[in-house]
Amino acid sequence: MSLTNLRYAAITTLLLAALGLSGCASSPSPQHQYLLRDPGTQLSNSAAPSVAISRLTLPDYLYDDALVLLLDDQEIHRARLHRWAEPPHTAISRYLSQRIAARLGEHTDPQPLEVEIQELIGNIDGVVSLRASYRLVDVQGTPRSGRFSQRLRQPADGYPGLVASHTALLDELAVAIAGDLSSQAER
Repeated sequence: MSLTNLRYAAITTLLLAALGLSGCASSPSPQHQYLLRDPGTQLSNSAAPSVAISRLTLPDYLYDDALVLLLDDQEIHRARLHRWAEPPHTAISRYLSQRIAARLGEHTDPQPLEVEIQELIGNIDGVVSLRASYRLVDVQGTPRSGRFSQRLRQPADGYPGLVASHTALLDELAVAIAGDLSSQAER
């Protein structure tokens, strides 16, 4: 090999190495963070919620801040770049308390409420499901319980549609719980 060819080979190798390293130095994909809230509804911050969730239980996959998607009957995918902006346990507890209080108004006494969410997840076909149970104690100390199960199709594709569906399903759960609480208050 001639000296000229050797120089061209060395220069070509250096250029390829520089291009390869510049690919490693490129900026990573942006991370998207989502809040659990209904942007169409103004929630009052003037008073504490009239319903306190004394215990909220979630499936293990909801204690992580990654959004989760059900790939098949048993496999889940945790999104690396799509995450909750705050711990889901905190966000769900606050959201349910606020939504129930908004449904009941200010005419109810604070009542302890336990909520267990067995499933809150979307699948790759765009169907999101929520299964939950709740237990509350009325003013006479009588325990009451209820179950909730609903599925809905995402209003839009992708993770923003998944978050919108989570919000809509949690709203429906809040409506069911508020209905039980208001029926107690009428007794």
